[in-house]
Amino acid sequence: EILPVPERLGVIGATGHGSLVHTAAFVENMIRNREAEPQPANFIYSVHNAASTQVALSLQARGYNLTITHDHNCFEQALQAAARRLSAGCEDRLLVLGADEYQPVMYAAQKRFGFWRRRRGKALFPGEGAAAMWLGPATPDRPLVADVQWDVAAVLGSPAEEAARLTRALEAVQLTWTQVSQVLVGLSPADEFTPAVFSEWRTATGRSLTPYLEHTGFFPTASATALVLGAVQAEADSGKKKNNQDRNAVLLYNRSQVETRSWVILKI
Repeated sequence: EILPVPERLGVIGATGHGSLVHTAAFVENMIRNREAEPQPANFIYSVHNAASTQVALSLQARGYNLTITHDHNCFEQALQAAARRLSAGCEDRLLVLGADEYQPVMYAAQKRFGFWRRRRGKALFPGEGAAAMWLGPATPDRPLVADVQWDVAAVLGSPAEEAARLTRALEAVQLTWTQVSQVLVGLSPADEFTPAVFSEWRTATGRSLTPYLEHTGFFPTASATALVLGAVQAEADSGKKKNNQDRNAVLLYNRSQVETRSWVILKI
């Protein structure tokens, strides 16, 4: 595919914690050497927006460049930002990416505070990954990001209320549950909320749910990996032309550990 001119090509990155490996190496070196000989390379790659800048250099993209760091909903916020830029005609194409890496020091700290503890015999496990999506003007032959929402909810609704919320979101973009081929749910298997959600939602929606954190592991931008894999699978299923003609959407629901929720509706 021919990309637009560099000035019309942008990059929006999302990361929960940034380049932890380089940051930890930079800080450790400063402490061990009493700030005598900090390593320049570790500092350069630990700074905010380093990853998006490197991607832009590789693509020769001279348009909008931004990294959003906002814990567990940053990828959804990056999608929102990209959609606004495109609808305003600011760029022709935007690469939206989510990336986070595993870092032993953070894992140890989170474990000490009970983040990885088991409940009901289940537990989260740490992960890392990166995934990206090209976004451009809507065309009939491309998947469409129909809706992206996120909010901070100190008290989340009951499973039935959350299912009703998603039903209204689908109706707002002229979809029903029967048209959704995949429901990707980012809930911890150790969360007390999870069993009730799965039971209630199966009844309310008639759709099976995929708990993607059990496959990706837990990291702030796991939703990016799940959405890309879900879109690829949905496109493959729609191409088989069996009974999938009417199931042409993917819904991703993410409830993070910091009591925020988000969803993405992708039309295939």
